[in-house]
Amino acid sequence: MYTRRQWPLALAAILLTIGTTAHTLTAAPPELKIHLTFDHRNAHDSVGKHNGLLLGDGGPLPTFTKGKVGRYALKFTAPAHAKSWYGQFVKFPPYNFGQQFTISLWIKPQKFHPFSAMIPLLTNSNGANNFGIRLYLNTWNPKGTTDRTIHFELGNTGRYYASVGTRPNAFAWGHWCMITVTTNAKSHKVVIYVNGKPAGHGSTGKIVYPKTTPPWYLAAFPADPWLNHVFLGLMDDVRIYSGALTARQVRHLYKKSPAKTKKAS
Repeated sequence: MYTRRQWPLALAAILLTIGTTAHTLTAAPPELKIHLTFDHRNAHDSVGKHNGLLLGDGGPLPTFTKGKVGRYALKFTAPAHAKSWYGQFVKFPPYNFGQQFTISLWIKPQKFHPFSAMIPLLTNSNGANNFGIRLYLNTWNPKGTTDRTIHFELGNTGRYYASVGTRPNAFAWGHWCMITVTTNAKSHKVVIYVNGKPAGHGSTGKIVYPKTTPPWYLAAFPADPWLNHVFLGLMDDVRIYSGALTARQVRHLYKKSPAKTKKAS
C-alpha cells in the first residue's frame, strides 16, 4: 500500500505505463497480407494464398535470376525484335485492398526503345474505364518534365480520387530501388517513398470504392489493351500490408534489406 505522500508518484508512474503501452500498441505495423519473395522460382504468396500466374504475350514467360532481397527476383524480358507488345506479366486472384494499405516492392528497371510513357508495376481493374489502382513509371515527356518519375493513381468509374507523382529522376535505369506507397483513409493522404524516403504526396479526398474486387497484376495494364507498354527488368520482394506504414516503418523496411546490390544475370 502507498502512503498519502507516495500516491502522486505512484499514480504518475501508472499513467506513464499506460501511455507507453498505448503508444506501443498504436505503433504496431499493419498486417502483412501478401508477400512475394520469388525465392522458390514462382509467384506464390509466402504468407497467404494469393498465388500468381506467370503469363506472356504469346511468347516466353517471366523467368528468375539473382535477387536483391532474397535468393531470386522475377525477370521480365522482351524479344529482341519487339517494338511494342503486351509483354510478360503476373496475374493474381481478386484481392480487396481495403480503404488503406501499403504497397512495397524492389525494382531494377531496364531501358526499352521506343520509350513507354507509362510502364506498369502493379495494377488492378474492373474494366477499361473502371480501374482501381495504378502504380507505374513515367519515362517520357516532350518537355522532359516527367522523365523517370513514379506515379500512383487510385480511382473508380473513370474518376481519379488520388493521382500522386514524384519529381523527375526518381529512379535510375539499371539500378535497384525500393518503391513504397501508403494510403491512409483517416488522413486522406497518399505518400510515395523511394528507398525509404518520401518522394511525393497527395490527398485522396472521399473515395468511392468499387463494389466488386478485381484481379490484380504485376507489370501489366490489363484493362487498357491500348496501353501496351511493358516493364523490363527485375522485380523483388513485393509486399502488401493491411494499412498505412508510418515513415519510420518504411525506413526500417528499407534499412533491413541488403546494403549492397547483388549482380543480376
